[in-house]
Amino acid sequence: MDTNHDNQSGGVAPGRDGRSGGAVKFAKGDLVRVVTPLAFVRCGYPLDPAEVQERMAREHRMRICEFLNLSGQPLDADAPYYQDWIDPRALRFATRALASQHLAANNFGGNKRTIHTQELPEIKGKVFKVTGWQFNKTGDYYPPWHGGGGYDPVEYEPGGLMNEKTHRILHLEYTDGTYRHLKIEACHVEKVTDASDRR
Repeated sequence: MDTNHDNQSGGVAPGRDGRSGGAVKFAKGDLVRVVTPLAFVRCGYPLDPAEVQERMAREHRMRICEFLNLSGQPLDADAPYYQDWIDPRALRFATRALASQHLAANNFGGNKRTIHTQELPEIKGKVFKVTGWQFNKTGDYYPPWHGGGGYDPVEYEPGGLMNEKTHRILHLEYTDGTYRHLKIEACHVEKVTDASDRR
């Protein structure tokens, strides 16, 4: 559903209203000014996989470690939170598996796939250089469907997104090195064309 274009130039992004029409072209090296300081965090469903995995590790660390101890690794009861004996890679794999099961059991928090942002007031009005972009799709997820079988032909329809919209997320670099990996939706910036306005 998402694509990256860090090494390409040219292309068209929606206008500042985020809708079709009034399209603005962006190329690598273009300068843009932030109008709405909403930095891109992720595109996805309500539950954040990274946050869920962190919570699983925090809330269930001791039980996960005890489970991993079944591998036969000697347990150092004096080590705080078993940090001295547990393989950090095994801990990550276990918490990731637990988080994956939790997400599936809770339907990722809902079927709406949206853009998640963080407000950064300090970047409003700042000028950044475009270094690349990516496309992300939002909408309402519907699951795959299959039917038939037996004497009837098997029918299958893949899942997808209703009310699908495509968003261009710009990769920006600030001239003084701050926010070098900032991402922001194209509708939140305006292109700087006047050399005297590049401050």
